[in-house]
Amino acid sequence: MFQLKGFSMTAYFSILCSIFSILFALRVYVAFRAPIGVGYCNLDRFLLLRGWLPALNLVLIAFIPGIALLLIKQGDYAALFFLVVLVVLTIPFTKIFVKLSQHCQRGTANTTCHLATEAGILIGLAVCCFLSDHGEMYSEFADGTGIADIYLYTDFQLIYKVIGIGILVALAFFFLLTYPYYKRKKVR
Repeated sequence: MFQLKGFSMTAYFSILCSIFSILFALRVYVAFRAPIGVGYCNLDRFLLLRGWLPALNLVLIAFIPGIALLLIKQGDYAALFFLVVLVVLTIPFTKIFVKLSQHCQRGTANTTCHLATEAGILIGLAVCCFLSDHGEMYSEFADGTGIADIYLYTDFQLIYKVIGIGILVALAFFFLLTYPYYKRKKVR
């Protein structure tokens, strides 16, 4: 839609879709809301407060594939390995979050796990863009028509050093902080 109508029409369409989704969500009747007495908009519905330390560790783990994602555009496919590792590590981290949750908080635990993963990937992308020297837009065709591509001039050695440091920090964080915290605070 962006290529057909431009940015402003895409923004208006997304606002319209948001309004419709809010209206449809308000029409849903929920007979039982656990925990009782909690309002509709509460932090407890989206973030498992007991899982803040594993969430921070998952942000550190997801940071690594996030920083490596833009390298795929440059022809370096090592990021695919990091993405596979992230997918494999998400399963045990979901179990950690669920075992840290109280009754009726399993959905909150899953949401916290996925929000931490997405936040880590986004932070990694932002750091990779910051570490890139500069980017330029080139058109596909000589006359200036077509889809513009962004080419980043990246220092691969610097990116791989940041990835290595990120791996070491994430592993140390897990073994020194997250795992002992999980053993102390788990419910199930």
